[in-house]
Amino acid sequence: MSRKRSTIRLRRGNAAIEFALILPVFFALLIGMFEMSWMFFQRASVIAATREGCRSAAVIPDKAFQQAYAQTKIDENLFRYGIDCGGVQACDIPAPTFDGAVPRETMRCEVTVEFRSLTGLIPVPPDMFAVNEILREAQ
Repeated sequence: MSRKRSTIRLRRGNAAIEFALILPVFFALLIGMFEMSWMFFQRASVIAATREGCRSAAVIPDKAFQQAYAQTKIDENLFRYGIDCGGVQACDIPAPTFDGAVPRETMRCEVTVEFRSLTGLIPVPPDMFAVNEILREAQ
């Protein structure tokens, strides 16, 4: 009986030691999962805002007004997705460029947004970049 009690006493701390060894790995995986999910959400938001802003401006016939309208709509869509270009995050929304001849013209919109990490513990890219090209056919 004494031999059985001594082996039970020796195994009493095994679970605590195993938990202490696994806990940092579990937290690293959990934090990495949150950080990567946040990064992919932000990237999808930048791409969607660029696409929506560029598409809404593509129907305007006047190019001078179209460029300003595209920049404004992209900024509004970024704000709607939770990216504040006027405040916390730095955004670069250059004027759209045009390529091609008049009957078939391509409008290209580009956006660069600074990525703000949730934790700062996982290496992530410093910014998100999105490009959208829309073919504008003459009516």
